[in-house]
Parts: sequence; C-alpha cells; structure tokens
Amino acid sequence: MAKTLDMRLEDADCFSKRARSLALHHPDKMLNTVKVYEEIKQLSSRKQFSSDLSEAYEAVCESWYMSEELEDKKAIGLIHSEVSRVLKKAKLAS
Repeated sequence: MAKTLDMRLEDADCFSKRARSLALHHPDKMLNTVKVYEEIKQLSSRKQFSSDLSEAYEAVCESWYMSEELEDKKAIGLIHSEVSRVLKKAKLAS
C-alpha cells in the first residue's frame, strides 16, 4: 500500500498539523513540498546538521507551524518556500 502524503510527512519528522492537513486536502499542490521534507530528512540521516540547521528544520516541523495562516494557497506557498530554504542550507552544509 502506498503511503499517503500525511504519512510521508510524519516519516520525515514533520508534525505540523497545518502542513499535514494541507497534504491531505491538496495532495497535488503539496507533493513537491513533501519531497523537499523527505530530502532534508535523508540529508540529516547521512550527516549531522549544525545546531542552526537543525533548529531551522525543527521550526518548519513543529506541530504549531503555519497554524496562523488560514488561507490554504498562501500557506502552501509559504511552507514550500521556507522548507526549500532549509533544503538549500542543508545542501550547502553537505
């Protein structure tokens, strides 16, 4: 059975209820963002992140992350932008 995007986010240690809800309700718009979360998780399993990078990833994975943004389209864009920024930092640190 294929994993849902919500399950994939959980596997990537993302516990943001907002991100997971958006993945359930807008899977087509959240697929690339979920892939970014997974890529960051893979990088972190191969190399220990600096404390700054770890904190940046944890911030976009917290259960409350993006809960204030009520507009789905805006939240999806913000999440993707912030997670992509963390991925870029992770790749530079590798």
